[in-house]
Amino acid sequence: MKTAPHFLLIAVGTYILLLYFPWQTMVVWAGIIGFIFPFVRSHNSYLSAFSAILTSWIFLAVVADSLNTNIFSAKIQPYLLHYTKPALFVLPGMLGGLLAGFGSLTGCLLRKLVSGEPANTEQTVA
Repeated sequence: MKTAPHFLLIAVGTYILLLYFPWQTMVVWAGIIGFIFPFVRSHNSYLSAFSAILTSWIFLAVVADSLNTNIFSAKIQPYLLHYTKPALFVLPGMLGGLLAGFGSLTGCLLRKLVSGEPANTEQTVA
């Protein structure tokens, strides 16, 4: 499967879910999407979910910060001495991306376990 539909479903679905539910639901959503859509290589499921949540959380953080005239980032930045302002947006996005990536990878591997497929179709050379 191509990663673009997987990416879009996770990014848009997470945005909609975050309007009504806590942030932890994005891990469950990524797992459901990883279970429904097959990938030949499991790591593609992880990378697609990671990049979807990374970009969507950075976008949401920048929009939220610009709507309140940068008050939040100005108050948080003195506590994070060595980090610049863009790091305040990227670090939470990476944390969310890691969690969503592992959720999607879990869903993908669970699908392969249930269907009896091998976890990876590539043969490793010893």
